[in-house]
Amino acid sequence: MLLGVLLIVSISPLFINFISIENQNNFEDFEAKAALIAAMDSDEKSSYAKYSDDETSSFSTAETFYFNPNTASQTDFERLGLSPKTAQSIVNYRNKGGKFFKPQDFKKIYTLKADDYQRLLPFIQMEKSNQNSYTATKETKPAIIVELFSFDPNTASKTDFERLGLSPKTAYSIINYRNKGGKFYKTEDFKKIYTLDEADYERLKSYVDIPKTEIAKVETKEDDGITGFATAAKMDYIKKSTTVKIDINTAKVEDFQQLKGIGEGYAKRIIKYRNELGGFININQIQEVYGISKEVFEEIQPQLTQTSKPIQKININTADYQMLVTHPYLDSKRANAIVKYRKQHGDFKSVEDLKNIYAISADILVQIKPYLVAE
Repeated sequence: MLLGVLLIVSISPLFINFISIENQNNFEDFEAKAALIAAMDSDEKSSYAKYSDDETSSFSTAETFYFNPNTASQTDFERLGLSPKTAQSIVNYRNKGGKFFKPQDFKKIYTLKADDYQRLLPFIQMEKSNQNSYTATKETKPAIIVELFSFDPNTASKTDFERLGLSPKTAYSIINYRNKGGKFYKTEDFKKIYTLDEADYERLKSYVDIPKTEIAKVETKEDDGITGFATAAKMDYIKKSTTVKIDINTAKVEDFQQLKGIGEGYAKRIIKYRNELGGFININQIQEVYGISKEVFEEIQPQLTQTSKPIQKININTADYQMLVTHPYLDSKRANAIVKYRKQHGDFKSVEDLKNIYAISADILVQIKPYLVAE
């Protein structure tokens, strides 16, 4: 007993001194940190505070509960033990349009520590609608129902081609090709459509059904306004010829129909354009008729002739705006400019005076000059 008391008495000064030294060291360390902070400017203090906040773990006071990262608030994230900076990063990510489709997406947050992610992963609950949205967006495509049936590419509608599995662009290309006078005479002609994939052609070629009866190029109008073709069995047959010569200034509708690729519709357009011009002055003007393709023109060009039939001319000193604007080579701007110039400067002495009008270019003047007179 006495020995124990003596031992305690002997080590007490050492123990007290140790406590005193430890406290002194802690206080000196505190004073050093305080002095360092006091010497910082405002920006450094802000950075220091932010650093301290980020590095200070709130795991010891964290709550655990199920949460949806798409709807949880910043407070909820902090309650889960995340730092204010990380909580704010999640909210910012959502505000910019970010979305979590599956629990693993929570790793997208670059400020989220790995241990926090592993700790919270079991508590992430996603709405089924979000998961379904992810699946639909990333994994599935709407099914395309394709029908297979016999069709004539000369008469099938745009809807028919799309039902056969062709894209709207390809379907439109086929209709556009026909509207310009194109024709499919045999199955292989279907490959003419440049937007048609080889795979689609191979898939559909056995369903192409072009009537064996020779088809007359007599155009009909279908309900949808798309140009079609009628067979000889349905309408009076117009015999085609590759040797007949056609005078473009005197030919009638039935005369033009003798040309390959020209039906009643195109024949009427040619005559209508001839009347609007006042007569053709050269064969190349046939190409200006709406719908006449380059291929059709080149095929019929050797059979076309042009007589010197008098051209109907417009007197630019008496014609009003309405008369001038009806001519194919004079648009509204040019017709109006001619009338205004005449009012300001008086009658034209010659057609060449039109070169003084800004709206009439040299090329237009050459084109329109044969159809005008200044009297």
